[in-house]
Amino acid sequence: MELRAACLDDASVVSDLALRSKGHWGYDEAFLEACRADLTWQPGQMHTVTLAETSGEVVGFFSLVGSELDALFVAPEAIGQGVGATLLKAALSKARAQGIEAIEFDADPQAVPFYARFGAVVVGESSSTAIAGRSLPRMRISTKL
Repeated sequence: MELRAACLDDASVVSDLALRSKGHWGYDEAFLEACRADLTWQPGQMHTVTLAETSGEVVGFFSLVGSELDALFVAPEAIGQGVGATLLKAALSKARAQGIEAIEFDADPQAVPFYARFGAVVVGESSSTAIAGRSLPRMRISTKL
């Protein structure tokens, strides 16, 4: 697996992967449709994105904006193969190199156990921007693994 900075042309691939990854967790079509706008990436956002590729195929990505892990998604076919761990460690390393001691993020409830394995803790809740009345766990993790 190789990591690389995303380019402008990667926006549609990133958007598709984010939606497919969210769908992996059993959410219905109405839920996914409500999330579509939040999971659609524009070319102007690609400067924050790092991609993971295997054999030239994008299998995951993360977006780091300052001390905010804006996104971390893994292609459904690559879940359980260490892609998420590689991406999270890379995000933490990137933040640490910028002098950031901890990052925060809103996690999908299904992903809380994954992040907890790396020492992330729930520090609060955030309101979903896609689903009215839905709360997301707000998590924090030290950049010092």
